[in-house]
Parts: sequence; C-alpha cells; structure tokens
Amino acid sequence: MLTQHSTLPEVNDTLRQAGLPTYMGGGLQLYLATGICTGGFLTALLKGDPSAAWYADDTNAALIGTWRRFLSSHLPPESYGSQARFDQWQDDRRAERAKAEQLLDDVTESERDADPL
Repeated sequence: MLTQHSTLPEVNDTLRQAGLPTYMGGGLQLYLATGICTGGFLTALLKGDPSAAWYADDTNAALIGTWRRFLSSHLPPESYGSQARFDQWQDDRRAERAKAEQLLDDVTESERDADPL
C-alpha cells in the first residue's frame, strides 16, 4: 500500500509492477505526500470522475481499467474515489504541511533565543 510517506522509487516500482507508466509516478507521489495534484488525467482519476479518459494521453487512455484496479489495490481508500475524499486528502496534507512549518519556525526561533555556549 502506498502512503503519503512513499518515496518516488517506491511509487515507480509499484506502477511498473502494475503495468502502468512510471512517468506518472512523480505526480502521484506529489499528491500522496502533499495533496498537490498535477495534471487533468490524474486529478480526474483520483476524483472518480468518469470523464478521466478524456484527459488521458493515448497510453493512459488504454489503461483506464488498470488504473482503477491500481487505485483500489495500492492507494489509501480515503485518498481517492470522490470529490469529497480528494478534497479531504488535500486538506489533511495541507494541515500537515502547516504543522510542520510551524514546528520548524518554533525550533528556529528557540535556537535564535538560546544562550550561546
């Protein structure tokens, strides 16, 4: 199962094993990790939009069924399948980024305020 912590090599290996093009790996890994989705095909596919094939290149259009099986076998169910799940996944990743940025700011500030040794 791929997660928001999956690396690009892990995503690409999983795509390769499923017979899907690895050039989609960067966009998929970016979405899983950050909620940022690039490309009309991937966005439509993740939202469960029946018109996803209209956005696909020739390779992916021929693999729509494989993509749907891939999503159900390899992605967290809360990350795809409807507009609501897609939006929630993006919101959750955005909140995680904001929390991490705040922690980094707090650490940086405490280092600035620390007494020198």
